[in-house]
Amino acid sequence: MYPALTSGQVIRCRLDEAEFLVRVVWNRILEEEMESGFLILDNPLPPPKTPD
Repeated sequence: MYPALTSGQVIRCRLDEAEFLVRVVWNRILEEEMESGFLILDNPLPPPKTPD
């Protein structure tokens, strides 16, 4: 439910405990919900580094 997403936008997306870069391909509004389709751009991103 992120109505600010636009087609072509590249975002980080979490899926099955991994983060990916994805491109928003399409959006549609159905009554009170919004659906979006994404294209996964690459392999999972490495986890963020934590300070030692």
